[in-house]
Amino acid sequence: MRTCMAARLLVTLAAGGLVVSCGGPAKPTSDSSAESPPMPVTQLGARLLPGALPDGWTSHPDPSMTQTGPADPSGLPQGCDVMYGEDIVAEATASAVSSVGADFQGGRSPEGGVIPGGETLYAFSGGGAVRAMQAIRTLVSTCRTVSVKSGVAISTCSFANGSGPRLGDESLVVRADVAYSNFPGVVQYADATVVRVGSTLVELHSIAMSRSEVDAIESLMPIAVAQLTSAHPKPVGAPEAGGLG
Repeated sequence: MRTCMAARLLVTLAAGGLVVSCGGPAKPTSDSSAESPPMPVTQLGARLLPGALPDGWTSHPDPSMTQTGPADPSGLPQGCDVMYGEDIVAEATASAVSSVGADFQGGRSPEGGVIPGGETLYAFSGGGAVRAMQAIRTLVSTCRTVSVKSGVAISTCSFANGSGPRLGDESLVVRADVAYSNFPGVVQYADATVVRVGSTLVELHSIAMSRSEVDAIESLMPIAVAQLTSAHPKPVGAPEAGGLG
């Protein structure tokens, strides 16, 4: 489980031209694609976010996140041993037959650096993706408020199920509002946005940061879904040279 840190305060941040694609609740469909065979892990890895993204954002695959076979429970959060939105998703997707991940960054943080984010693709078999989406919602409903003590400070995360973007077969957002006893009045956000496309889940997540930064991360979801469904996905892995400008 991640430990919440009050390293950053809420600051209004323009999202550098990125547009958030939002709407009402995206509900499950009854199409048979949910029962389609899982995408092989090599194909899954080729459908992570493209290396070169709009407005100077870049993405790099993280080989350490590649997994085949169901996840080892010992390496996952258990019960309400969660703090960020990504923890909820990781626990609820333990039955995935494979998964791959990437780190991406771009925009401009309040401290003058870039905004960091993460992506995970999960492949399921036998309708497992639909069940995983419901498991996420159930876990959020079970773990409404979680607190962690570090020294004399207490970090408290309040979880809620939110409406996802109108993409894929269904979508959701795990809302994670993080407050700190040693920073009264400060609230940060560590959301995870999930879209199901057939038997695959696409997840984008953030660490605890300002709402505008989290929205900038979520705004990349249309690109992530387009990459997953494309017959000719764009190259994965940003070049080392060039960069963010």
